[in-house]
Amino acid sequence: MTEAAEPHLPRKRATDDERQNVADILSEAMSNGQLNYQEFDDRSKQAWATTYRDELDAIVIDLIDPNTRPSFNVPERPRSREVFIPKAAHVAPSDGGTKRSLGLLGATSLSGDWLVARNHVSIALMGGNYVDLREARFAAQEITISAWAVMGGIQIIVPENVRVLSEGHGFIGAFVIRDDENVSIPVSALPADAPAVRIVGLGFMGAVDVVRAPLDIDIQEELDK
Repeated sequence: MTEAAEPHLPRKRATDDERQNVADILSEAMSNGQLNYQEFDDRSKQAWATTYRDELDAIVIDLIDPNTRPSFNVPERPRSREVFIPKAAHVAPSDGGTKRSLGLLGATSLSGDWLVARNHVSIALMGGNYVDLREARFAAQEITISAWAVMGGIQIIVPENVRVLSEGHGFIGAFVIRDDENVSIPVSALPADAPAVRIVGLGFMGAVDVVRAPLDIDIQEELDK
């Protein structure tokens, strides 16, 4: 006669704090070279879409000491929208907005208070584009900028408290995402519902330079140093 099987215990559902803890582990893994930006983006999306705790384990199991497990019981951090989401770069749902910036043998500059379309295309062909999002209004919670620099340059300035998602590449050129030295808000501190800018495209014999920067500095002066 076989022993009675142990009763099946229900799977435990993950909390937002537990998902945030995994997001912090992923952010640290990206900063120390364990993950590239695309892997970080993919796993972060997976973490925030997770329902059960055991699924969270699987996302970071190859990033932590095998003798330890993620500690999900972490104190809740303040998540004030006033702290993390800039007043200027706010979401203003719309089907309109500026859909393109073209630098063809010349230059285009967008800055100040302007409405960024849900999908914005920036093309620099033997020219240069400057796209400053720090005081812009976003037509959606997540906007997409397609940046194509061909023998030219595109510089995109993103507020430090807006999430940046990169899907771009450099070919005989560069596609770079970096932080200005004055940035004080790490990516891992952003709330899950922070506005996001997804940047796709290519730097071909040219460069796409994406800079996270505070609202209150003269970025041109900083970049010229």
